Amino acid sequence: MDPTLSLQRWQQAFEDHPISTTRSIEKQLRANVANNRERLRGLVGGNYRDLLSTADQIVSLDRKTRATESRISDLGQLCSPPSKPETHTTSTHSQTIAELWLLQRCLDATKSSVSQGDLLRAAHTLVISRLLLKSLSNKDDKPASLDILQGRVTSLRRHTLLRIDTILSSPHSSSAKLVRSACAYCLITSASSADAFKYAQRLRLERLRKTIEVKHIEPHIAVGVLRYLLSTSQVLRRVFGTALTDALSTIQRRPILLNIDLVGSDLAGSNDILGLISDDIRSFSPYFKRDPVSASDFTRSLELWTSEACEILAAALDQQLSCISDVSEVLGLRRELYTVLLPLYFNSTSCAAIHQTVQQKATDRIGALVTKHMSELGIIAQKIIEAQSDDSQSLELWRSEVATMSVAGGGAAFLNHVHRRYHGTTSHMLNLSRSLNQWIALVQHTSAAFESSRLVRWRDLLEEPDDEQEDEAAELIEGLARSDPDTFSTQSRSSLKTCVAAFESKLVQAASLCLKDEADVTGSVHYLRAIRTTLHPLRQAFPEEAGLVDLASIVPELYARVAEEVVERVLAPLKEGSDQESAAPLIDNLPSPSAFNLLQALCTTMTDVGGSDVWSRAAVAGLKTQMRAKVLTEDSPFIRNEFDQAYLGCALGSTKEVTPQAALPEKEKAAREYWTRTKLLFGALAD
Repeated sequence: MDPTLSLQRWQQAFEDHPISTTRSIEKQLRANVANNRERLRGLVGGNYRDLLSTADQIVSLDRKTRATESRISDLGQLCSPPSKPETHTTSTHSQTIAELWLLQRCLDATKSSVSQGDLLRAAHTLVISRLLLKSLSNKDDKPASLDILQGRVTSLRRHTLLRIDTILSSPHSSSAKLVRSACAYCLITSASSADAFKYAQRLRLERLRKTIEVKHIEPHIAVGVLRYLLSTSQVLRRVFGTALTDALSTIQRRPILLNIDLVGSDLAGSNDILGLISDDIRSFSPYFKRDPVSASDFTRSLELWTSEACEILAAALDQQLSCISDVSEVLGLRRELYTVLLPLYFNSTSCAAIHQTVQQKATDRIGALVTKHMSELGIIAQKIIEAQSDDSQSLELWRSEVATMSVAGGGAAFLNHVHRRYHGTTSHMLNLSRSLNQWIALVQHTSAAFESSRLVRWRDLLEEPDDEQEDEAAELIEGLARSDPDTFSTQSRSSLKTCVAAFESKLVQAASLCLKDEADVTGSVHYLRAIRTTLHPLRQAFPEEAGLVDLASIVPELYARVAEEVVERVLAPLKEGSDQESAAPLIDNLPSPSAFNLLQALCTTMTDVGGSDVWSRAAVAGLKTQMRAKVLTEDSPFIRNEFDQAYLGCALGSTKEVTPQAALPEKEKAAREYWTRTKLLFGALAD
């Protein structure tokens, strides 16, 4: 059974059927309407064309009749016998007084009508006022106050036109009010309906331009412009079609002074006064130029207006988007704009052009913001390079100000301070870590905003399309829900890869220059800390975009440079004093003072050069390798006996013999036991 036949009211479709069935019923009803419309057109057929032809003939006959009546009236006045001079003088004087009285009443009525908002009545009384002024100015006994009255008419006309402009350009004017205001404009300016249509277009376009020319940018200027654009497109189509033409035809059917509904009873009811007014004024009916606009020309004119309005919308979007620095706010504005556009997409003119404008501006701004946000990583790299010269201070763990810090409240401040010093977190590294974390959070927030834009139910906002519009609707929804977010994400990933590569290149280049500086090793220590602070967070946050292979590969070179500096600082002073200790007696199974001092100086120098944070297992292993090459030699001044050799071998990670004689197992065993008991004295050297 056809579900459309059982419906008694429209609510029943939603109560008895699911949404999918309801939409099918709606489409079926629309199809039935279209079929009935075609059947009606077929039934009317030629009769409708005959009626149009008859109407054109009636209009042409009416025009000819008016011309003939006007000619006959002129001939009648020329052929009428002259009146007596006394009667003529009395009649002219009475007519002048009557016209002056009526002119005063018309001016008062015009002012009252304008203040009450009845502009159509004000336009009618203004037309009568102009006719009365013309009649009075042609008389021999012209009143002395005529110039003053003419000034009042001009002022009221100007004021009425300003009020008409306000109503025609206002987005809150109703259709009935717009029709009456357009009729008033045609009466006052003798314009046709086509002229009124063009004038309304110009007024609304000027209002749009004034909206974007204000100095203070409103927070929702683009949404307001779009709402006004769409409402204007619908208003112009609804008002300036047959509605205005029918209203003008109704106005010109009766003389103005005989139409009580137009001018009011206070003017139309004074029969004694109206009897003294000239017939031309009393019987005057307004006539409007017939300048019909075809449907194609009307649509073309609306499309041209919409294209100009789209340029203003683009300027408004540029103004508002320039004040937005957050991608999520741009996406929010984009959603707000489409929330306004989609419900009227298939019911307004040139909505596809509006969609392209909004889409292009939103995509451009998002791309610019993404590029700007990603480039902040380059600023972080530049700060790292600039902080190299200011990051040479040594963070000693046990200083007086640290040891005397308060431990109140659980000692959180004390523990935080010790933790920072132990890990070498200088003020520059702390600021660097904060800036990097903020940047990572911003990039992740942007990516999350792009993903959330895919979840918007755009289809629910879109006006239900007709069957022939289904493909366009599907393409529109596909672009909003998938293509645009894909474009945003692609731009973000591409910009992220570029900026991470530039960040890596800057740091690698700066670290390479530090490796060539043989006089100072603080730069290498600085870049080791900077790479440690940035490498892991970037890889963890962006595993695909942030490989940072080159940055990680330069770390061993920096460790080697730091180890080389430590070895040089340790061995230089100890070699000078080793000869003075050569005569001192040695104790069995104990290291000599030179060997012990060597390890102690090595630990102290490691702390002085790299603090307690630089020396990872890989760095310590590299340092031990360089120390073994310098210390465990046959002529080493730091080895006084076999125990020193075994002990230093344990400390530096090797038990390989250097002397031609084989080490005694007892000595090696004793050295290892002694190193196990004493290795904690040497900090980072202990495994």
